[in-house]
Amino acid sequence: MSQEEANTMVASVFASGESRFEDHPLIHLVNKRGQSITVFVRNTTEHDAPVQDCMADVISLSNDNLEYEGIDVFLPGELILSWSGREKMAEQYGEPDETNKMGDHQTEYTYHLFGEEYGHRIRLGYGPNNLLHSIWIENWIETDQ
Repeated sequence: MSQEEANTMVASVFASGESRFEDHPLIHLVNKRGQSITVFVRNTTEHDAPVQDCMADVISLSNDNLEYEGIDVFLPGELILSWSGREKMAEQYGEPDETNKMGDHQTEYTYHLFGEEYGHRIRLGYGPNNLLHSIWIENWIETDQ
């Protein structure tokens, strides 16, 4: 995280006129090899707060710039970015709640997990090689429902 990102104040989730993603900071964590993870930050308090005190609203990553060194991403059920096929996803998570074709060569599978106060949406993207190539993990709270 850059110094500028660390010093960013984030408006409250309860602020009027807020847009879910447009009004919240994006943090791009990038290592020396150019591998990155993007985090959308959300403030769930009633007052502005420093970015480091806020919730990770969305975590997004893909293998677009991975060289299979320096980063390993494991999801519950032993799904591994760049290594796990769709059959492993179906075996571990069952049938997805949504399936979206993203052009001729990519399919995105979405699972919804509901809790009492919080929910999670997980989108898993698979390309023509049938391997997991993108992960989008989203948290949401009561105000979104």
